[in-house]
Amino acid sequence: MQAESKQLEPALKKCPACAEQILVEAKKCKHCGECVDFMASAVEKINNPKPVAIVVKSEASPGVAAVLALWPGLGHLYRGQLFSALAWFVFISIGYVCLFVPGILLHLLSIYSAYRNK
Repeated sequence: MQAESKQLEPALKKCPACAEQILVEAKKCKHCGECVDFMASAVEKINNPKPVAIVVKSEASPGVAAVLALWPGLGHLYRGQLFSALAWFVFISIGYVCLFVPGILLHLLSIYSAYRNK
C-alpha cells in the first residue's frame, strides 16, 4: 500500500520567489502569486548563460590609408602590409635624397597604391 501512495504523490519543487513547495507543473505560485514559469527560465538564463561570440570585422578604409600614406609607408602599414610599408619608405626616402622630383613621383604613387590595395 505504501508503494502505491508514493507513486500517487505529486512532484513538487520550490518556488524561486518565496521558496515554498509547489507543483512542478505550476505556472504561478499559490503562495506568493509570482509567475513561476517565467522566473524559472529567467533564473536558469542568469545561472547558465549561453556563450556569445563577438565578431569584430575591421576593414581598412582606402581613404584613411591614402591620408596616412602622406607619411611614406604609413598607409600600407595601416593596411597590414609591413614589407610594402618598409619598401615604400626606403624608396621614397632615396628618391627625395637623390632628387626632389623622383621623390614626389614615388610619394604620389605610394599614396595611390595605399588607396587601391586590398
